[in-house]
Amino acid sequence: MSKQLPAADAFLSDQRNAFAEPSDNALQLVANSSFSSGLEHLKYQHQYKGIEVVGSEWMIHVRDHRVVSANGNLSYAIQLDVTTFMSADDAIRAAMVSHSSGVEQLQLHTEQPPAARLVILDAAYPEQSGQYHLAFQVDIYSTHPLAKRRYYIDARDGGVLLSHDLLMSCFGSDGIGETLYHGQRTLSTASSASGFELNDATRGKGIETISATGKKYFDEDNFWESGSFAQSKGALDVHFGAQSTLDYYKSQFGRNGVDGNDGKLLNRIIDTTFYVNAFWDGAATNFGIGDSVNTKPLTSLDVVAHEITHGLTQHTCGLEYLYESGALNEGFSDIIGKAVEFEYDSAQFNWLLGQRFFVLPDTAFRSMSDPLRFKNPKNYKGSRWITNASDNGGVHTNSGVINY
Repeated sequence: MSKQLPAADAFLSDQRNAFAEPSDNALQLVANSSFSSGLEHLKYQHQYKGIEVVGSEWMIHVRDHRVVSANGNLSYAIQLDVTTFMSADDAIRAAMVSHSSGVEQLQLHTEQPPAARLVILDAAYPEQSGQYHLAFQVDIYSTHPLAKRRYYIDARDGGVLLSHDLLMSCFGSDGIGETLYHGQRTLSTASSASGFELNDATRGKGIETISATGKKYFDEDNFWESGSFAQSKGALDVHFGAQSTLDYYKSQFGRNGVDGNDGKLLNRIIDTTFYVNAFWDGAATNFGIGDSVNTKPLTSLDVVAHEITHGLTQHTCGLEYLYESGALNEGFSDIIGKAVEFEYDSAQFNWLLGQRFFVLPDTAFRSMSDPLRFKNPKNYKGSRWITNASDNGGVHTNSGVINY
């Protein structure tokens, strides 16, 4: 037992009125450390109804049986029902689904399955909002991918409240990429035996950018230079665009990923043949590398966000890709595509969709400020309105009305 503990306990007893400690709250000694100077530090963890409040703690510093200082952060304004609506095993399963790792790997690597511990977490942690959740804290350690993350699982609905990396590495896994169209950008990547790959584990269940053949893009030192295979095919632009789009959904709409549940986003680059288009196939985005004569890779930020937003539409209103509903589908993708571009590359923003990858200047697929320029209508059933069945009823043409 610490020789300084009586002094610290006496100090706490004297200060309880100052702390205004309600009856449901308590401070539990969890650690102490002594130094040759005679100073001892005692750490007290705040508990609410016997459950740890994450980040709410108090440090008392004692020398010669006298308290010399105290500091910390206490959150006593908690009114929370601590009844759980799921089991610890359910919380572990939820964390493992989010982590995308198998039970066998986890047990093999850690010699025991992960455990769930009940805690109380501020909704804005590590900031303070005063809104608290009962949560299970689950640490997941896996070998494929090599990662250790802490998950806070809402004890009421099983949602992921927060997750963060526990591997305290010397270097971060953020890389730098020389994109084709948007300059030098930060890319969230993953380390592997072959170097670093375009695999972002920091956003929901991840963002992965690969070749349409399934091959991964690698870089040795996480500085993805101009002239590299990944850069020349537009893969860096796609990865940057995907990260930006999901960040935009989150910041502007409070939406967690394309499906609303932080589902994994897969992006494919059609890099083995010339292809002048990009599309959402119902499960992933796909981007052509152009024809090398008139077009470069179709991977500019507005087009990447456009295709991902087709996925958003699929998971929300589900607009059928025909005639007027299809034109609305296309128009909404155009609007969000340009909004994301304005948010993350406003210096180069214009109202031309796809203009950056055309070899000839001032050429694009569509103009949102002047639809007629590229033979799209700007008025409902006006000039250039398509009525026949071509292009699924003119979905790429009649979209000019809504995005004008």
